[in-house]
Amino acid sequence: MTDLKAEFDALQQETKKVSAVLSKRAPLRSIVVSKEEFDEFRAEQARFNEKVLEVLEEIRDGLGRMEERIQKNSEKGREEEVRERLV
Repeated sequence: MTDLKAEFDALQQETKKVSAVLSKRAPLRSIVVSKEEFDEFRAEQARFNEKVLEVLEEIRDGLGRMEERIQKNSEKGREEEVRERLV
């Protein structure tokens, strides 16, 4: 138990040292870009978002078609099951 306490105290001291070093570092500077670069980035982001929406719509449509097929197949399966029972 004493070893664990000593190890914990050592880690705590190391954490304090690291925190002191990090606090002395200069803060991160903000990134400066031109208005044109920012506008280009926003346009690229908008194009990307459009593509994502297109893909999501395709997935939704595909899932809808799959759901319809499953429903039709289950209905066919029920019809066949009823026919088998009648025969």
